[in-house]
Amino acid sequence: MQHKVIAFSVASCHGCRQEAVHMCKLRIFDPEIVRSAVQQEILRSWESRYDHRLHGILLITQGLNAYDVTDILGQDPRTIERWVQRFEECGFAGPHEGERDGSGDPSGRSSMAICDGVLEALRTPRISGTANCFPII
Repeated sequence: MQHKVIAFSVASCHGCRQEAVHMCKLRIFDPEIVRSAVQQEILRSWESRYDHRLHGILLITQGLNAYDVTDILGQDPRTIERWVQRFEECGFAGPHEGERDGSGDPSGRSSMAICDGVLEALRTPRISGTANCFPII
């Protein structure tokens, strides 16, 4: 699959050329366009969405609360709470795709059964014979 490469430039810092003395504030030209492009990239695949959830969890481990993470990642605070709760319950399998519409799993399976299924899928090599991309620690 070929991805369209979008180039963005970072604005220079008022001609600042000092090294290791201070870091200039980075600015991106057209931040609204870049934000939209990044959000589209996150939605591109389940791997990107999984990584996005892990970033949210990582920010929580750094001491931020769900509202702080909401401001950074643009997600609802309740969504951030669900990511953390699933991670606490299921480890790295928790943040994987799950229920999307809030109505629960159509099969009636419990959250733990879903987590168990994801864990088993992660442990089982893919049909193509490639190694598991997400090691269980």
